[in-house]
Amino acid sequence: MGRIVGFLEEDVAVRDGSEKVVTDGIVDCHNEHLATLRAKEEAIKKAEEDAIEAEKQNEIRKINRRAAREKRAKDQALAKYKDEVNRRVILDKGEVVTTLETNLIDMTGNFKADPVSATYGGQLQQLYYVIDSIIKKYPTGLKMYNEKRVANDDEDYFTKPNNPRELCQPEHLMPFFM
Repeated sequence: MGRIVGFLEEDVAVRDGSEKVVTDGIVDCHNEHLATLRAKEEAIKKAEEDAIEAEKQNEIRKINRRAAREKRAKDQALAKYKDEVNRRVILDKGEVVTTLETNLIDMTGNFKADPVSATYGGQLQQLYYVIDSIIKKYPTGLKMYNEKRVANDDEDYFTKPNNPRELCQPEHLMPFFM
């Protein structure tokens, strides 16, 4: 009888154990499925929120582009207005005279009725215009001169001017006048 009781007890234990394994397996599958569904719902919700945020950012970008276009249009209109004022108020009222073609020596303009651009000491003024045009035409002409001056290694370089811009330096210009 002891064997039958032991067999029955084992049978009950096996049945309870198998029910527990099956129940645990079902619960685990159920929990995994719930987690998958929740993750899917969260992904859908996140996608909807991202779409709403993207729409908001798109609207902000449109507003910024519109403001930039308006600012650019205003800046262009202002630049156009400044150019127009410059042309009409300043340039159109003045007379264009090329100074090197003007006779600065003739103070009376040979007593003609035409306007005359002249100055006392006209020869010196003409020379000033020549020197000024050299300075404007060769703005980088002193680069080598200044580099050699800083290095102070080539004394022969400074004995005579090597380009028109160096001629305008005081140490070369004064002997040129004499």
